[in-house]
Amino acid sequence: MNGGYGAALGAPRPEAAWEGWFFIFVGGGGRVRWAKSHLFLSRPIPGWHPISAVEGLVAPGEAVALIAEEGAVHRARFELDRREVQSSREAPSSPAGPIGPSEVEGRAEFERSPLSVAAPERFRLSEEPSRLLASAGGERCGFEVELLGCEPVKWIGLGGLLSYGGAFGAARGAFGIGGESVASSGLGMVEHAFGGRVPFDPARRAPERWHWDVLVFEGDTAALMVLSIRLPVLGWRVIRSRGRLPEAEAASPSGAVEYLELASEGAATYPRRWRGTVNSRRGALRYEARAATPIAPVAPGGGFLGFDFEAGWTARGGRERALKGRGFCECGGSGAAKLG
Repeated sequence: MNGGYGAALGAPRPEAAWEGWFFIFVGGGGRVRWAKSHLFLSRPIPGWHPISAVEGLVAPGEAVALIAEEGAVHRARFELDRREVQSSREAPSSPAGPIGPSEVEGRAEFERSPLSVAAPERFRLSEEPSRLLASAGGERCGFEVELLGCEPVKWIGLGGLLSYGGAFGAARGAFGIGGESVASSGLGMVEHAFGGRVPFDPARRAPERWHWDVLVFEGDTAALMVLSIRLPVLGWRVIRSRGRLPEAEAASPSGAVEYLELASEGAATYPRRWRGTVNSRRGALRYEARAATPIAPVAPGGGFLGFDFEAGWTARGGRERALKGRGFCECGGSGAAKLG
């Protein structure tokens, strides 16, 4: 368990300007391609903006559930009352101090476990000794999933400015789509983020484009998370790669992504086909991905989509090994998506 979910993600931060809990699921086969949910809380101050605005997260309080099939993306969103969210954030964050569940609908409550949080009937993460239970939404768009593994992932640690970490592992659960219950298994990821605010809109000063892939390899519990940004003149650069390949850790943040085919939906321009390269000390992974679901246009200039990929892993001094799998992509930015 590598110290458990609480050790991987840390305790709630009620003193932060904003805080979010996120759960991502990538189906290993069948009807559910991907799902994502979040509980987001912030304390707005006029003239100041949360850094989370880069990903379109600015509401004082909300719970969201998204479930994607090959032909549709289903969405449920619930606003949380600002006064109740602010009141809940004043609760002590130490797991040693008991914090009882609130009976007030829509209130986000912190529980005894460092990694248990809930907005009644909307979102819940509940840590148990050997698993994490996640639920979000309702019968027409919602899910109940158990995460059975805990491989920690640390994305960034800048204290009160921005901290982002997570854990991933095998997952299984039931998904509500239009009132029907659909069982699915695959890979799950839980994340905890918090940070500060700035006196300008960070979405307008974000990188020209950013692109995040979660690659889940067929027949293995390995998963690779790759974050890339596109900079003027320099082009695309992989700036973070976390998780692991079937044969190696993703330790070296180098590589690139290339857009091969684009599509648009409203204000979102996004890749339908793209190619990526990720290097590690033990070799290189090259993959080509093709979108397998519509985009959920929920991020500035982009959104979320599912994809299939084929890859080749070449160890140092070895032969290429063919790999394939399914994935989840988030993309967006302050500039338009371009080929190349």
